[in-house]
Amino acid sequence: MSKSLRARLVEKIVWQMRARADRVQDDLQRLRADFEFSGRYQPKPRGVKISQRVVEGVPVEVLTPTVRNPKRVLMYLHGGGYVIGSPRTHRAFTMTLAKALAAEVWVPDYRLAPEHPYPAAHEDAIKVWRAFTETFPDQVRLLAGESAGAGLSVATALRARDEHLPMPHGLYLISPWLDVTLTARACRERDHRDALLGYAFTDKVFASNYCRKDQRQSPRVSPLFADLAGLPPTLVQVGENEILYDDSISFADRASQAGVEITLEEASGMWHAWVLFAALVPEAKASLRSAVRWLNAPTD
Repeated sequence: MSKSLRARLVEKIVWQMRARADRVQDDLQRLRADFEFSGRYQPKPRGVKISQRVVEGVPVEVLTPTVRNPKRVLMYLHGGGYVIGSPRTHRAFTMTLAKALAAEVWVPDYRLAPEHPYPAAHEDAIKVWRAFTETFPDQVRLLAGESAGAGLSVATALRARDEHLPMPHGLYLISPWLDVTLTARACRERDHRDALLGYAFTDKVFASNYCRKDQRQSPRVSPLFADLAGLPPTLVQVGENEILYDDSISFADRASQAGVEITLEEASGMWHAWVLFAALVPEAKASLRSAVRWLNAPTD
């Protein structure tokens, strides 16, 4: 299946973004500033109110669409390798998701490594999830994220299970990073195909800053190695060209064996986290539309 013209054009820009990130990878503040800058100028939908709150010391961005279904809410954990990113860098996507789903969306501004390595992000996420469930005790509660945020979403759901907290009614995982060891074959074999994420960069900038090497195989750091029984219905979307492709495939297989209801969608020719370009790329828009249908199912 050939890519759309827009996908090919955006992919070229994404390759340039990857090359720039490689050049400044030793300057973490520059990487963060570049990510914030790029997020600022992405097209954002109208009809979504942005407000801020603090939950147990964790800043949270709240997105409320003008047209809202009060029975459905979603918490979104942003990606960025646990090292870069914020609710601001992801507004174009989270606002689009809030509007498409007609749901209030909470986006925690969890602490980042290396200033706050593992388990800081996990502690922040579970604090916000606990408050989220207390704020919306009767609603359909959904949990979503992309890349590292998707891995953190799985870890948060598993911790909620273990601590007997209310569980998400559904998990939505975009290009999840679930194996921080980066030992899967696709990490190296698809390095030349993934426009956004490179193996060496992910290992040096993200994994090495996020946790100690001896922690990488911990089930909380790498949820692929966890006991997945008891997870809610889960949608996984993965691009064919991703270095993290094997994470999604292996997770779907292991979760299914554990009795989890899994839906796996593979996008032909797409790069890491392509869905975040839904405002620009037809293939990404189609993936988001499919996800919204799936996320609506618990309340239909």
